Amino acid sequence: MSDFAAAKYILDNMKNGIAPDNVEAINVMAMDGGAKIRVRPPKDTVIDNQLICTVKGYRLLIKEGAAPETEDDGTLIEEVTQLDKYKANALLHSGLVNGTTYYVAAFPFNDYGLFNRNAANVAKVVPQAYTLFGYYDDLTDSNPETKIHYIEMNAGFEPMRVVADNTGGWTEGTWSEENCWILRGNRPYMVKNDGTIDYELCHTDYSKKIDGVTASDVSSAAYAGNAMATIPLIWVKRYTEDNKQYHLFCDTQLDDDFTAGAFTRADGSIEPYTFYPMFAGSLISNKLRSIAGQGQMNSQTGTNEITYAKNNGALWNTGYFSIVQLRWELETLFTRSTNKQDACGYGNYTGGTQASNLSRTGTLLTGGRFYGYGSKVNKPRKFMHCEQQAGAWERINGLLYVGGKYYVKESEPYNETGDGYINTGLSMSGTSGGYIKTQVMTKQGCFPTELGGSSDTYYCCGGWYNAGQVDHAVVDGSCASSLLCGGAVTVDILVSIASWRISARSYCKTPTTATASDIEA
Repeated sequence: MSDFAAAKYILDNMKNGIAPDNVEAINVMAMDGGAKIRVRPPKDTVIDNQLICTVKGYRLLIKEGAAPETEDDGTLIEEVTQLDKYKANALLHSGLVNGTTYYVAAFPFNDYGLFNRNAANVAKVVPQAYTLFGYYDDLTDSNPETKIHYIEMNAGFEPMRVVADNTGGWTEGTWSEENCWILRGNRPYMVKNDGTIDYELCHTDYSKKIDGVTASDVSSAAYAGNAMATIPLIWVKRYTEDNKQYHLFCDTQLDDDFTAGAFTRADGSIEPYTFYPMFAGSLISNKLRSIAGQGQMNSQTGTNEITYAKNNGALWNTGYFSIVQLRWELETLFTRSTNKQDACGYGNYTGGTQASNLSRTGTLLTGGRFYGYGSKVNKPRKFMHCEQQAGAWERINGLLYVGGKYYVKESEPYNETGDGYINTGLSMSGTSGGYIKTQVMTKQGCFPTELGGSSDTYYCCGGWYNAGQVDHAVVDGSCASSLLCGGAVTVDILVSIASWRISARSYCKTPTTATASDIEA
């Protein structure tokens, strides 16, 4: 092409200006028979302080089976000229067939009608029936009792709460097994060393089997397995927008941003449910056990803890960050509060400064799925059939502090170097041993980044760090940590450290033969 022809081509094609940039984001979430669509539109194009392109609007189209390629290819949903119309408030598009694949495309156009047809502005959706719960954390609000806001199907729910006195107890608000699949699938079992379920325990008295009469093995050190609670598969979506951290929980994968890190096996397959230890870890015959009536293991290195857990069988290990993070989120979801002590119970928060002060396991064999004390008494609490805060820190896998940065890995295999982990680029700051004030969210969870809160503001839990070494995370708190307990995070301890106030729990992944029907009533 001659220089003249080239110049003429450029001039001819610039008469309507240039097309807008791609949309900043297009998020399409499945609904029952429809889709929920949110679009962050592009901004005007400015180069060297000169306005080059003015965004007039965008056309939203949907097409079955393939992506729309032009602004006329498919079914027009809406031509949007109020650019921020569906930025925060979603467009609800109905009339779709469940199980069918659709593609939603946004075509931004300028004030001359020139369209951007880039394939980056397309999202896929498969409508389906589902249950979706969620909340957002208002980062501008320091009050733990008002910063959490219910959204989605639990928007009108009343939260759960520990009874606010020293008698012990729990109220479940609007939450129930009838409206929440998480609670329906949360059951206490005796689980064999091969990861298969042996039998269900009575929900209000673990010393009995589900019939409420026959004695169980929950306190038997001779039993070839452990007492474990099930958590059904939960797909989680986490994102931050406009000073709000959003946490969504679904029984199906509504879009690719929903992940299931806590339910992911080493081979990448997804569990239909997973196990959570009902009791703090006890060392019995060189195995880390979850059995009632035992003293808590302590004064072991992290390496030894892992060895003792794996001595139960191939599917066993000490805990991991992805499931602890999920438990913290469920505590917030069910109680609508970031003050875990006030909402869930204080636990053995100031019970002493030596191993003899650690609670024995199985203190709460009765009382049901949830139990705690709203006043400041040194007694364990129970959440989803699992005793918590029984006196010792819990050392976990999957969260390291390397070179002053959080490194995270959601599933096995784990190591002590950070190799294969995600470097979040996030650090903790402020005076070590203070209350968490700020946390930053990634798709893997929330990481404390600033200390300087208090026992009744922001997150009401402590944080410790040491940037000068590779630290293996310990969580929740010890009986020597006072009100800093709850969802506390410590990344200042080497894996080689053995202390009376550090323990671990024995977790189990399900075998590949596990199915959702295993835990159905």
